[in-house]
Amino acid sequence: MTLIVSQLGIHESESLAPAVRGADLTRLGGSAPDDVWAVGDRGAILRFSGTFEERRTGSPEHLSRIFGFSENELWAVGRSGTVLRRSAMEWERISVPSERNLFAISGVSPTDLWVVGEGDMALHFDGERWSAVPTGAFYGLGAVWASGPADVWASDSHDIGPGIFVHWDGTTWSWSDHTGVNGFWGFARDDVWGAGRSCTWRPDHSLWCFNTISHFDGNSWTAWFVGSGGPGDGFSAIWGDGPDDLWAVGSQTYHWDGNDWARVDFPDLGGCAGVWGRAKCDVFAVCAYGVAHWDGRVWTRLQTPNGHGLSGIWGLDSKVWAVGQNGTIIKYEP
Repeated sequence: MTLIVSQLGIHESESLAPAVRGADLTRLGGSAPDDVWAVGDRGAILRFSGTFEERRTGSPEHLSRIFGFSENELWAVGRSGTVLRRSAMEWERISVPSERNLFAISGVSPTDLWVVGEGDMALHFDGERWSAVPTGAFYGLGAVWASGPADVWASDSHDIGPGIFVHWDGTTWSWSDHTGVNGFWGFARDDVWGAGRSCTWRPDHSLWCFNTISHFDGNSWTAWFVGSGGPGDGFSAIWGDGPDDLWAVGSQTYHWDGNDWARVDFPDLGGCAGVWGRAKCDVFAVCAYGVAHWDGRVWTRLQTPNGHGLSGIWGLDSKVWAVGQNGTIIKYEP
């Protein structure tokens, strides 16, 4: 695998250890500019602490998400019930009551974590043990967001026909019909946003999909069908700088100004999978064919050494990292 780094307009490449060559990296997270972790297929975990280092996990499974609170409290989840925990100086595989594929993880502290995936069970960690908690989600869950011990939202991964939301109140999960959500972003327990898609079969047996936005005001969810719809429409991720400044990306790019969602001109980069920003005028999106940047006026394509198939983005202060196919990691520092 070749690691490609873009920094100050100078592109540098270096080779990583054979064990992670060719591994697709799918998600990125970290706690500081010099403490960033990426996960991918075949159990690949990479760490950046000034240079990128291989981390062997002892797991051959694809890893879908990474989440943590500090260098010594990191978690990764993936296929076949894989849950990995980094404590002190090594990763260890944690036994959990599931062998199904796991898709998302969130939490408010090391003693209050939630993991969701296939099936109707959510997994909860209380700091000592994992337990399986029935949610009633028939199609499984693909996204989760937690603001506190008694406030956790998750959405099913079903986008044909009605979807459901499930909510944890500290004691039980309750569920309600709603549109499917692929990503959450929240500012407070009474200001939570979701972005996704909802599809239906038409009489000619073609699939017609809509971008969907959902908002929770503390009492109820409100949903919008955004745009006119199309065969491949749908949002993949959402990020916001404040309640009057949110971006939703996917097949199209939309912005919320506090009153309405409006489509914004965007470079032809294919569908986008992730969005993250540093301020209202400094937002990044990773897409099928590259990286785009919003400067407060227009979206423009960034010159990157290899921007194809990027799927995750994360950053802190002046540094941004994006990950994608074939183990590509791109670092951007203006």
